[in-house]
Amino acid sequence: MLTLAEQEFDVLLTTDRGIPHQQDLSRFVLMVLAPFHGWHLYCYTACELDTPDGDPEARLYLEASPTVADRGRSVTVMRQIALRDEWQSSGLDDPTGFLRVWRGRSLASLLYEVDYIAAVKRFFIESIRQLREELTAFKKEHPDLPWHAE
Repeated sequence: MLTLAEQEFDVLLTTDRGIPHQQDLSRFVLMVLAPFHGWHLYCYTACELDTPDGDPEARLYLEASPTVADRGRSVTVMRQIALRDEWQSSGLDDPTGFLRVWRGRSLASLLYEVDYIAAVKRFFIESIRQLREELTAFKKEHPDLPWHAE
């Protein structure tokens, strides 16, 4: 029997809210989980191909475009998320670029699991839980931002 979080993840994978298998030069975007279009903020899963050690990674991203509403508050929440173990950030000090935080796990390390598909799911579920905790607290502090996903 699936836990509630696993059921939620399975629903996310089967809805049309995402962009399955969209590819750019170094990343396969697997699913856009929450496109906050009015805010230009996106949460998505990806298989990152261009990593420092050369091993592809499963990643969960929270990304904001350069035109994100209230950039200062977006940087604040992303800095807070990046303080968590295994979370990284980029662009937070660039006033004109994309803002990103992510949590990644080497696919090679997950392939050693007996059920590697379940291991990948567990990684994404745990990452989503951590991100949800941070965003829920931030949302309570800043309810005036456009939080509804489209």
